Amino acid sequence: MTPEDLTIRAAAPADAAALLEIYAPYVEKTAVTFAYAVPSAEEFAGRIARTLERYPYLIAMAEGRIMGYACAGPFKERAAYDWAAETTVYVRRDGRRRGTGRALYAALERQNRNEMEAKAVANKAAKNTGKKSVHSKKAARNR
Repeated sequence: MTPEDLTIRAAAPADAAALLEIYAPYVEKTAVTFAYAVPSAEEFAGRIARTLERYPYLIAMAEGRIMGYACAGPFKERAAYDWAAETTVYVRRDGRRRGTGRALYAALERQNRNEMEAKAVANKAAKNTGKKSVHSKKAARNR
């Protein structure tokens, strides 16, 4: 399998059980999740739904199988951090070292950039100052 064999799609709460198969070993055998217990499928589905209200949640598929997933979430809860996001990627243990994580991060970054640019445009339109905002200048540099 190569990164070219992957299909990236949006996750849905219905994917919770399949994503838990990937996440559970990280909780049970490592400290990287900062979690002590594997959540239930219902709890995980709720996390996915809440994340999708504001941030991307992506799945990498290959040969009809979920190989990994990535999501973004709030970096900090304060309004000044609305332009920052924490990102997370988990890859199936038997699918590592094949470019899945890199492909997911790239797709997540593209989607985050597009959403941030849309927010910058909306922010500029709401202000209606006629001046270029710092945000729109940054968005233009990132293209």
